Amino acid sequence: MYEKGNYTELFTGSQFMFDILQFKEKPLVIFSPEVLVYLGLVLLGYAIPTSHTNAIESGGLIFVLLGCLGLKLSNRDFKLKDNPLYLPFGLFFAVILLSIPWSYNLGDSLNAIRGEFLTYTLLFFALSGFCHKREHLYRVMALLCLGNVFGVLLFAWHFYVVGFNQNQFAGLLAAKQIFNNGPVGASSYFIMFAAVCYAGLFFLPGKKNFFLISLLLALNLCSLYLSYQRAGIVAIGVVLFMPFVVWRMVAVKRLYLMLPVLLCLVVLFFLTPIRGKFQTNSWQVILSGDLATLDARDPLQVRVLIANHFWQPFKKHPFIGYGYGRSNLQKIDLESVKPRPGGLTHAHNSVFNFMLQTGVQGLVAFLLLLFMQIKICLKGIKCANNYGERFVFAGGLFLQIGFWVRMLFDDVYNSGTALMYWMVMAVIVGLFSILKAEQH
Repeated sequence: MYEKGNYTELFTGSQFMFDILQFKEKPLVIFSPEVLVYLGLVLLGYAIPTSHTNAIESGGLIFVLLGCLGLKLSNRDFKLKDNPLYLPFGLFFAVILLSIPWSYNLGDSLNAIRGEFLTYTLLFFALSGFCHKREHLYRVMALLCLGNVFGVLLFAWHFYVVGFNQNQFAGLLAAKQIFNNGPVGASSYFIMFAAVCYAGLFFLPGKKNFFLISLLLALNLCSLYLSYQRAGIVAIGVVLFMPFVVWRMVAVKRLYLMLPVLLCLVVLFFLTPIRGKFQTNSWQVILSGDLATLDARDPLQVRVLIANHFWQPFKKHPFIGYGYGRSNLQKIDLESVKPRPGGLTHAHNSVFNFMLQTGVQGLVAFLLLLFMQIKICLKGIKCANNYGERFVFAGGLFLQIGFWVRMLFDDVYNSGTALMYWMVMAVIVGLFSILKAEQH
């Protein structure tokens, strides 16, 4: 069932470097647009797990975009690359524009559109077009992998610096000395890569592949635990059962690999301090349904209070929203008699936040965009030529589920974590376009 090809030795020492970087067939020209793209990706890979998100992250984005533009100019290639997400993104953007007339602060809305939607969209389409060539695709994959290795090593180093003291490390994260969004951004980052590595257990053949991908998975799971976020554990718990979604493509004996990962999560739950975050009387109070008894100082109960706080004004403006950008939710304070529970500035749920800002039609546009991404991954798994290509699509599918489950409990979509998400999606769409072109 397994076909030899460029992916056959993926993540296996020197052969991986030759297959991915393709130095023998197409050596890199130092002064070229491609190198500018790779340099930008290196800067982004460094900036996202650190707190240097303003200058270095912006520089990385500029390099990637200028490199992609320079490549088009040098090749005189001015045609739009085939991309199945043009229509969903177009509808998504239209919904955002329709929300502008109802914005509480027009300037903040325009800044949010520029800093979030347009930035991520330009990066995604530029990089997915760049990945229409296999040699480009392989190198981008290698850089994303190396960026993750840097992220886990950075985490391990800071944990060592504080003397392996988890309380001090949690304080370091909360102070945002690493990861611009602190523990929430860190857990979201490691959820994505843990999900991709987990998919590799089921699709990458060979003992070397299995050892290396298992090692990287273990490092990401440990880093996820050190971020000390309940929602991260919940998200990886959902990802755990994703192999059943693609079980037709997986050897039955490989499904048993779920057991050691499940055991790892059980150990984290029962034998580490994070157990206390789940074992709380908050659940009984929440399930009672009496909002008056909820405590805004409790991290679980306050989420129920904040959801109810924003749900009431949403019912008054279900189709127009409050304008794109979280700062526009300040308008709710003017309409509400009660202050926000716990002083929280938003609903701590990316999907709900977006619906508050753009209305029901915004939620529909968002779900369509997410559905198309999932559809691409599922179709890619079916039409892939070998296990390596199936791994890329399965990893993308697992990543999406883990990331968006995590985003149901927080909202860090306006951070470098979202950039990483769209870079991975660019690789997936690039490979999907390659396979589609080869089949025709």
